[in-house]
Amino acid sequence: MYESLGFKDVITYIQSGNVIFKTAVKTAEILNRNVADKIKETFGFEVFVRHILLCELQQIIKENPFHKNTPEQLYVGFLERNPDKENEEKLQAAFKGADEWTIKNQVIYLHYKEQYSNSKLNNNFIENKLKLKATTRNWKTILKLEELAASL
Repeated sequence: MYESLGFKDVITYIQSGNVIFKTAVKTAEILNRNVADKIKETFGFEVFVRHILLCELQQIIKENPFHKNTPEQLYVGFLERNPDKENEEKLQAAFKGADEWTIKNQVIYLHYKEQYSNSKLNNNFIENKLKLKATTRNWKTILKLEELAASL
């Protein structure tokens, strides 16, 4: 499907929507819209699409305030936009657990004290409180995606 959109050197990584490719298109909004439209046309459903340039991914890795913690407890949520301050405050007020998070540049950095699967602070909770779409990946996946993208 990605090749039909004119993308080159298409690589998928694990079956969770991670696709790496080369393109001459430099505008994320156009990429997001084109891919979302093609997914709907091909598979019949709508999905949140967020493209991240290699340089952006490298910056996200560099800026993770929790990077010194156990990699299995680190996650990154990619947000469709920066949340309204009011909704960010609602997330803070609604979550009373031990897990930590911070938002910067359309990314929510997450550090789970235990396991992601045992936390209330999951993707659905984040989307509900911030009133926007998000997609979350574990830290090992983030590092692997950077490695694969850098190899193209």
